[in-house]
Amino acid sequence: MKKWKKIVLWIAGGIVVIMSILIIYVVDTLFYLFPRRDTEAIRKILVADFRRETSWQRHHRTPPIIWPSPFYEPKLKRMGKSILPALIEIIEDEKEDRYVRGFASDCFEFVGEEGKKYVPRLIKILKQGDETGQWCAANALAIIAYKFEDKSIITPLTEAYVKDNHPFVWELSREKSSLFKGNKKAIGLLSEYLLTEKKYHGIRRTVAEILGNIGDKRAIEPLKEILKRKDEHPHVKKAAEEALKKMLNKGNE
Repeated sequence: MKKWKKIVLWIAGGIVVIMSILIIYVVDTLFYLFPRRDTEAIRKILVADFRRETSWQRHHRTPPIIWPSPFYEPKLKRMGKSILPALIEIIEDEKEDRYVRGFASDCFEFVGEEGKKYVPRLIKILKQGDETGQWCAANALAIIAYKFEDKSIITPLTEAYVKDNHPFVWELSREKSSLFKGNKKAIGLLSEYLLTEKKYHGIRRTVAEILGNIGDKRAIEPLKEILKRKDEHPHVKKAAEEALKKMLNKGNE
């Protein structure tokens, strides 16, 4: 009799487990087919079901890092452009976790060309938002510029770069240098930054690399000016020399 009881309990337990899995699957499928698209729903999708806290963070009492959930990413991709208003609200929200805001800006990778409609709003955040908002807006704008080769984004991105040194201009100049061609203002801003000795030499070295990647003739004189300076930082000089060589090689091709 006891054996039968055990068998019945095992069967009942198995049924409960199977039913639980089926319920989760059904609920998840319904969410996939009929997802909510409001800001709070999108935020929950962006945040992982778990938080990872390293020993270093525990030692220094820093908050745990929120990681994006790969489980939910296909759902966001499927929602496409319909999540754009929520993404913008999350990026704008200064009270939101900075990692969640960063994930929201990354989502511009798969919202399609509809994201271009939000360029003016992203530029506004880039100029007037808080530090995290500006970084996220720059990230989203760089994605749009890269994917759809939108040259109108380059000038505001360059202005933000010379002000706050976001890395996206360097990445774009390396991958899509054609976006900068003929942009007199962007080249002028970068050249001016390069020639300002008070600026940090590490960033000025990067600016020289950017100008070399772009290959615009307007940058030749500023780069030559760097080479003429006797007291210029060696790293900046070397970067300027390599940039000039790169531009000359492009010209000979």
